[in-house]
Amino acid sequence: MKLHAFGVRGSLPSPSTKGFKTSAYGGNTTCYYLEAGPFNITLDMGSGARVLGNILMSKGIIGKSFIFLLTHYHSDHTQGIGFCVPFYIKANTFHIHGFTPDERKGADPIRNIVLQCLEEQQSSPYFPVPHVSLPAEKLYQAHDKMFSEVFYYLHLDGRYMYVSEKESAETKSLDPKDIIKVTTIPLNHPNGCIGYRIDYMDASL
Repeated sequence: MKLHAFGVRGSLPSPSTKGFKTSAYGGNTTCYYLEAGPFNITLDMGSGARVLGNILMSKGIIGKSFIFLLTHYHSDHTQGIGFCVPFYIKANTFHIHGFTPDERKGADPIRNIVLQCLEEQQSSPYFPVPHVSLPAEKLYQAHDKMFSEVFYYLHLDGRYMYVSEKESAETKSLDPKDIIKVTTIPLNHPNGCIGYRIDYMDASL
């Protein structure tokens, strides 16, 4: 596995100033990109997601599947979505994971809570392009922030397939390089937060 840091700041982007240089670690908010065999995984989508998107486009990565793992919905972890060019490519597919905040339990059961939270942050009059209008295909999974959950992704014919722990028997006959395992981890943070453990082949992150 290879991890790239495209945003390491918290709360707000931090450009260099006369007395504060960000050249060593950059000034963008949280966004990490993990390459694990055929899997492309992004951890949080702060302003660093704009830089990541530009790099992916420069490499001609179009018509691909991506896994996005959101730790929480604070703006410094989501503000890059609307500026990430691959979201504007219809041929791309994004598998987006998050959790159900306490204050949202019992909300509209038909619309996924991850989608609802992102819609609110990226809607008029706060952003000119509604989240649902981004052309890429977007699939959402919500997890319980109070308990650990296990899920898998399978690499099949160039696309990703989500598999819950209950369905994990489907992974038994596949080549290990085409399976990645993710475990959610409850974290203590205002408004709720989850972490992720990622297992691929013999490596863990």
